[in-house]
Formats: sequence, structure tokens, C-alpha cells
Amino acid sequence: PRAASSTSQSRSYLVFRLPPLFFVVHRFLMALFQLLLDSLLTTLLIPDVLFIVFRFGSFRLSFLIRLFY
Repeated sequence: PRAASSTSQSRSYLVFRLPPLFFVVHRFLMALFQLLLDSLLTTLLIPDVLFIVFRFGSFRLSFLIRLFY
């Protein structure tokens, strides 16, 4: 019974400690993503990235069409 109570105590401690940590990590990741997005927008790399993705996507699409038909 003593081990079970200690595990339940540690679990409740984890539940109490986890949401603030998750919130901080989530805020940090969102800020980092926003910074990355802003830097991409300022350097105007988004058209190049979209072009590369479109070329790669169309190449894969044609490969899939050739594979199936």
C-alpha cells in the first residue's frame, strides 16, 4: 500500500507540474515558429519554397500516375 500511495502522489505531482511546463514549451515553440515565419516573409523565401514543393509534388504526382496507369 505504501508503494501505491507514493506512486499516486508522484502522479498527482506530475499532473500538477506538467500543464505549466507544457504551456511554456508551447508558447516558446509558437514564438519560434512566428519568428521563423517572419524571417521567411522578410527574406521572401516563401515563393521559392512553394515552387520547390510544387515541383516536387507534381513530379511525385506524375510518378504516381505513371505507376498506376
